[in-house]
Amino acid sequence: MKDENGIYLFQNVPLNIQLFVLCNPPGFPNLILATLVSTVGQEPGSSIQNQNVEPATTVFTNNVAGGFLQAEQEVNLKVIEQSFLTDITGLRVRVTCVDAQGAEISCDDPNAVAVTRAEVIANLQDPDVGMIAFTSASLFKSLLQEQGINPEQADFIEALNTIIFGTESTVTPEELEALGVPAARSGQLAADLNASITSTANALQTGLGTATRRAKVQVFVADEDGLPVAGADVITLPVDDDTPAVNCVNPENRQDVVGIPCREITNENGEALLELTGISNTEVTPVRVFAFAETEEAFLEGDTTVNVVTLSTVQANIVLESVSE
Repeated sequence: MKDENGIYLFQNVPLNIQLFVLCNPPGFPNLILATLVSTVGQEPGSSIQNQNVEPATTVFTNNVAGGFLQAEQEVNLKVIEQSFLTDITGLRVRVTCVDAQGAEISCDDPNAVAVTRAEVIANLQDPDVGMIAFTSASLFKSLLQEQGINPEQADFIEALNTIIFGTESTVTPEELEALGVPAARSGQLAADLNASITSTANALQTGLGTATRRAKVQVFVADEDGLPVAGADVITLPVDDDTPAVNCVNPENRQDVVGIPCREITNENGEALLELTGISNTEVTPVRVFAFAETEEAFLEGDTTVNVVTLSTVQANIVLESVSE
């Protein structure tokens, strides 16, 4: 049900489910946006508000949540989504429209072409996620605004998979033509999009090819009584002989020991954040997390294995146990 302000209301939604809401602009059946809605933990009769449907939430739905679901991973997607949205707080995408000569005009003008720019209005918690959020918004608006485009070919999910999460870090005219952009316009639109992407990448000091291979693991280390352990070493190890350990984003966080590509130390709350690179952007990547600490009485250690997908932040809880000498 939609009210007079264009806000949709879904009633009598079952409790303890996770579902996706899809929508598309009129006349563009495949320019689909999506968002995750979860009633897990909600009380009967409660309401969930401010569930926006936009390009960034579509990235999460398609490429983050979709990765976990394809691997049949039972995770609380809403918690992971909240981390994703927190990472891009402070990013605003400004859209202006120009004519063929580059003069700014109203986006309602039939000759208007969209030009997007990113504005960082606060410190981004994660520039990599911000880079993907900007590029998705830029791509969606360009496809929606482009004159003469074939609306049946304008497939936003396909655009995400081939352009943002594809093998190249630039937009090509051929990719845009496959999405219904007229050949006479594809070259200029590709140039405009690449200019916007490059400008934002320079401002955020990252890039598409880099950003889509990142993930994070929030580690909590406790003792056998459940109390946080400060000063514990947290490292990544190979899951098995066929799966190499993943690397830290910051080389200075690597330990000078062969086979230990990533290392952090827990804070006073027993927490450490592993920022990882080299993550697959098409499937789940297993990450083995090992923690250890030494006291006057004993050497303590513990480990767990978690699965991550591109742009996700997952929780890893480790309980340290005494190791007999």
